[in-house]
Amino acid sequence: MTRVSLKDLEQAEASANYYFRRAGIPVRLRVEGRYGYTAIDLADPKGQVIDTLVAGLTRREALTILQVIRRILSYANP
Repeated sequence: MTRVSLKDLEQAEASANYYFRRAGIPVRLRVEGRYGYTAIDLADPKGQVIDTLVAGLTRREALTILQVIRRILSYANP
């Protein structure tokens, strides 16, 4: 299993956010490192954090969550 890089997370975040915009969802996902772990936050369009979706993840777990979100939204808005 290959290591998940920050670039991998950035690409997955951008891809998920593309589908958020496409679906007209007014929040964005933002991935950040926090205390040695990874967190996925909900942010407004200007980038201000609204809430934390989930924290305490490994990079691989965060990547998987972002991929699942992207996949669900891509089927909801073909």
